[in-house]
Amino acid sequence: MLLKNGVVRLSNILQILLIQTFRTMSSVKIETLTVKENKNEYFPNNDYLPVIVYRQVFGNDGKVSPTQWEELFKTNGFGHGWRWGIFNYHHYHSTAHEVLGCYSGHAKVRLGGEGEQGKTIELNTGDCVFIPAGVSHKNLNDETENKNFSVVGAYDLKGKKYDMNYGKKEEYDKAIENIKNLKIFLIMDEKQWQRLTDVGEECGKDKNPVVQSLKKRTTFVKYKSNGRSYSRIYFLTTSEDAVDYFGSKRNETERAYLIRDIEEVRIGFNTTVWKECLKKKVVNFKQDALAFSILYDNNRLSLDLLADTRELRDLWLTGLEFLIKRYRFHLRSYREITDTWMWELFDRADLHRSKQLNRSEIRRLLHILNIVLPNDDIDYYFNLANTKTETFHEITHLDREEFILFYKLITNRPELLKIICQYNGTDKKHKEIANYNILSKLPILTETILPEGQSSDFKQSRKKSPKKQRQENRNDKEINNFLTIEQLKDFLQNEQHMKTISIDDCSKLIKRFEPSIEGKQCEEMGIDGLRLMLLHDEFCIMNPHHANEVYHDMTRPLSDYFIATSHNTYISDSQVYGECTPETYVRALRSGCRSVEIDCYDGDNHKPIVYHGKTFTKPVEFEDILIAIKDNAFVYSPYPLFLNIENHCSYEQQEVLAVLLKIILKEYLLTEPINDLSVLPSPENLKYKILIRSRRSPKGKTIADPKINNSNDETSLTPKSSPKHCYHSISFKESKATEFIKYSSDSSDLIRLTERQIVRIYPSSYRQDSSNLHPVLFWLYGAQMVALNFQADDESMSLHYGFFRDNCACGYLLKPSILLPTADETETIKPTFDPKDRSFSKGKKLTIRIISGQHLPKEKSIEDKDIIDPFVRVYIYGLDCDCHDERTPLMLSHTYTVCLKCLLKLRPILLFSPTSVSIVRSFHCSSVLLTRSARHSQRYDKNESYEDFESTENIDESPVQEQFARLEKQKKLFSNRKEISDDFVDNFGISSNKQELNEEQQQDMDDTDRVIRPNIDPSTTSVLLFPGQGTQFVGMGKLVVDYPSVKEMFNIANSILGYDLYKKCTEGPKEDLDQTIYAQPAIYVTSLAAVQRLKSENQQAVENCVVTAGFSVGEITALTFGGCLSYEDGLRLIKARAEAMQTASNEVNSGMMSVFIGHETKLGLAMEAAREWCQKYMKIDEPVVQVANHLYGECKVLAGHKEALQFIAHNYKEFNIRRIKYLPVSGAFHTPLMQSAKLKLINVLDKINMKPPIIQVMSNISGKAHSK
Repeated sequence: MLLKNGVVRLSNILQILLIQTFRTMSSVKIETLTVKENKNEYFPNNDYLPVIVYRQVFGNDGKVSPTQWEELFKTNGFGHGWRWGIFNYHHYHSTAHEVLGCYSGHAKVRLGGEGEQGKTIELNTGDCVFIPAGVSHKNLNDETENKNFSVVGAYDLKGKKYDMNYGKKEEYDKAIENIKNLKIFLIMDEKQWQRLTDVGEECGKDKNPVVQSLKKRTTFVKYKSNGRSYSRIYFLTTSEDAVDYFGSKRNETERAYLIRDIEEVRIGFNTTVWKECLKKKVVNFKQDALAFSILYDNNRLSLDLLADTRELRDLWLTGLEFLIKRYRFHLRSYREITDTWMWELFDRADLHRSKQLNRSEIRRLLHILNIVLPNDDIDYYFNLANTKTETFHEITHLDREEFILFYKLITNRPELLKIICQYNGTDKKHKEIANYNILSKLPILTETILPEGQSSDFKQSRKKSPKKQRQENRNDKEINNFLTIEQLKDFLQNEQHMKTISIDDCSKLIKRFEPSIEGKQCEEMGIDGLRLMLLHDEFCIMNPHHANEVYHDMTRPLSDYFIATSHNTYISDSQVYGECTPETYVRALRSGCRSVEIDCYDGDNHKPIVYHGKTFTKPVEFEDILIAIKDNAFVYSPYPLFLNIENHCSYEQQEVLAVLLKIILKEYLLTEPINDLSVLPSPENLKYKILIRSRRSPKGKTIADPKINNSNDETSLTPKSSPKHCYHSISFKESKATEFIKYSSDSSDLIRLTERQIVRIYPSSYRQDSSNLHPVLFWLYGAQMVALNFQADDESMSLHYGFFRDNCACGYLLKPSILLPTADETETIKPTFDPKDRSFSKGKKLTIRIISGQHLPKEKSIEDKDIIDPFVRVYIYGLDCDCHDERTPLMLSHTYTVCLKCLLKLRPILLFSPTSVSIVRSFHCSSVLLTRSARHSQRYDKNESYEDFESTENIDESPVQEQFARLEKQKKLFSNRKEISDDFVDNFGISSNKQELNEEQQQDMDDTDRVIRPNIDPSTTSVLLFPGQGTQFVGMGKLVVDYPSVKEMFNIANSILGYDLYKKCTEGPKEDLDQTIYAQPAIYVTSLAAVQRLKSENQQAVENCVVTAGFSVGEITALTFGGCLSYEDGLRLIKARAEAMQTASNEVNSGMMSVFIGHETKLGLAMEAAREWCQKYMKIDEPVVQVANHLYGECKVLAGHKEALQFIAHNYKEFNIRRIKYLPVSGAFHTPLMQSAKLKLINVLDKINMKPPIIQVMSNISGKAHSK
């Protein structure tokens, strides 16, 4: 290994044998000598790496055991140890460095050969020598002296094998090459930088005896919901950041239970898992005092443990609660987010779970993060961060700690340095400010290697204290990147307006936020400490009094408040297949929610259950829900809680509901009627009370009446037909409320209704993916309860959290005076107020200075491969005249931190917050002011305006009369059709023998996209959706073959296909039926046969069909049903399509797979990783894996090379994919792998006679109707 920098400083080598020795470093002497190349004897030696001798490492008593050396070497990364002496002939190693530790006797050792380049040293008991690769050495002792001389040797192998060389000419060239490619410990340059992330192991660690006890291995019994139990050994890691365990067959790369991920610790049988175990009788209530649970992943999952004794359980409870509180206190807000995020970045980039990142992984991660740096810059930062292993020609990996340093290096904050320079007196115009490195200019805390032949005491090398060294640095005309305690006080008083802050307060802030040990000792705050402090919640823009205290008047009627409301609270995920669990109520209530929803149905054994009716959601018992509500109802807010109960139970189980409500909720339940009240009671009067809100029974009917027992809780009222009593509460579906707002002649109708009654508005039923309505529109009109899906992580929930963070986040906010009833009973509302009015003349001036931005994400619409230029857009949501956004100029910057320096001036009315703007760091959100980041792609013109985010204003504004006229024209055309024919060959229920249209009618058809709607009541219409490939199964067709015309359909298919299709459908075998050439015709024919059955059983459903569509091959079925294709042409097209796709599938090993995703899924990263893995390890030149089908919000179909799909299937949990399922198809359809099939189909399509559709046939690509 050849270096060109003269004197070498080897910080890590100096530490190798000193960090963990049994003796203080102050008395260890170090000698160095350089052994130069000896070409005469063919010994490479080492011109630049010195031989280092450590004297008396374990003391001067002369007693050293070989075990001590072995432990020391092993601790510092040296392996393949041995015990013996040193050969009495010259030899060297070219593939490893060697260390020798003497544990008995003494010897003279010759280094470098017999020539003048050689050196001689003496080794005594307790001495150690580091011999670099290439340096020859031999023992000069005679046989008598060698009897007592023994050493322990070891090599720096790291997966390599050491070699033996003896100075032969044929060895020389290869040895030189080996040495050049050999890893060595980091060589520091002359400046000896100190890492900014220098936080000692003991920094912030409390020597709590309980915490220390948790580090001892403890056996618990772990229980799962299926009743199974496992004995596991649990312990707290030495870093005190996770609970780890032994005893399972888990992969070593699986993460332990990190303290930062733990939401809470519960005692007793109080989780869903314990409830199931009690039901299965694998535990009993007598063991309740031994049980506890660790809840993590936002309370979605739990680790449920049973201890041997109550004392042991209580010990772990105390210790874990202490660790959780300590973590949240010290690492809240920005630091918590960034630390968690950095670990996640590392794990995402570490594709091979090696706990290290190589250069290509780092570059890919930078690209994902939208950072473009020249390779030289990446190498520079990589080398600086790589403090543990490095090569001269190839630096290979960064571990976790090094990755954090790398992150620090590329996330420089020059704007913070400018603030520091301004207050510490440094010239703020210094030319180095813009490019100043974040590493502090302080000597590293290691010994300087002395010139050859000299030795030094470690104690003498460190003569100056950190504070004195800092003082000397201040005298230098350089930039100091820290603030003294007095300068920090100046900054806080002048910039933060903290006029009363004292020196003692500043000292506490430094101890709390400054991460470096030296900064704490010197009472000075650096860049990292300043960043952590400024981004802490205590320095938030929101008024602390408003965030931490209830300051609104809480004595007014309930109708005068906005109430934090949850929709379908019991669902943890999708509205269709999500799990119902009590934990969702716990999360909602602990986030300030004051109105939850419960849908009740009859359960087994007279136990009512809760789930989303007519879906696949997994039910939960009503009793478990009530217990969770009771335990958490008033933990975070004392004000009343509403239970919105949708009652679908029978009379018998309604009685059970009532009994459970009274028994479980007890004194919390409000049971006294309030019929005699003229106005609703106040939140103050109803403290610690739970109110039941349920649908009322129309006269002459009961709740259990099947005619009204449905899942829709909407009230059949309009704003003008308001109820007579104040305690009558009204529910409106999102679409109905929007209709009132948009099209009502008097916009104050809804506002008037909310003066005395509580109005609840909930999301439309089409939001099966648990997306949310936009709440601000309905708050503007005074709606008290705007129900949101709390499980969603979207803009609406960000607005909700920001809005309700005010007033101590108690879940109740007093409405603005403009929405409250006036004192004059004759005038119920201020006549000048109209939320849609844009002519308000008075407003407040809001000035926002955008200083910089970090971690700016890409917009979802931007492709992963695009590198984009950042800007920040500031949104204000509120009245029509308030809805406004401003953006900073485009910044041509591709680094983490963007210095924007932009001043935005806005003049909003600020209806909801007339005196302050509160900001919440949940993604990018605020209550009245919502700040979001956006990016501009380089693909577009720089001056092109950025598309606005989705708004509730996106509604068709065309006049209603024009729409009715259009519908009437379509009705007339429909009436000209002949009676529907039974001729299945033409178009299966829709006759192809239609009356010829005249020119006027033809023109009308062109005007309406050639789609005719039936002249019938829309409530009786239907939509037919046809399945795609993957739905085939052996036995298909048996249940439809006896219906009219179906046998004839199969006979025609047999003649066109050339084989017995019905036999293939009913008898298989499955391997044949799953092949594309058989599956597609089978699905096509049996789908149309199913229509014949539907027509026989429900003719109206077929005749009144207005829209049809299909998945993949099902779209051809839909085109046939819609009149575009004849049955025979459709079948011929299917046959050609199947054969072409089967041929293409046989050319490449490919397939398809369904993936179920969530908000946290990294699907793009998974596909990118799969492609890279295939390219690198499977040698596939252009691997393909992509989204082929979007089935619905949480389910997509991936298609591509089989190897790529297998990679994702094996690692799906790493990318937060919830479930996977292989599809029974033979190829990667809808991908470039089907290119050869596409070319064959073009010729077939030219011969097919396509007709205009008679009803709407929707394209499954564009989502629009086919017009021709």
